[in-house]
Amino acid sequence: ERYYMDNGSYPTTEQGLQALVTRPTSGPIPAEYETGGYVRQIPTDPWHHPYFYQSDGSSYVLKSFGADGVEGGEGINADIDGSQQ
Repeated sequence: ERYYMDNGSYPTTEQGLQALVTRPTSGPIPAEYETGGYVRQIPTDPWHHPYFYQSDGSSYVLKSFGADGVEGGEGINADIDGSQQ
């Protein structure tokens, strides 16, 4: 959300979550990028899998695919959706 507040858009899918660590050099270049980035490293989900991230810049999809790391599932393997749309 801080990235969005500073730049008026979310990182695109192409820029990915890496845009929160280092200033993007492609796509919409952020005008007000925070010195040092927004996070030190890209976090992983509680099971140490990468998060799924997709964005057009105005909204995003952010998911953990659960313990098994595969889309879908039930119980501990169920997806956790932290999207903003």
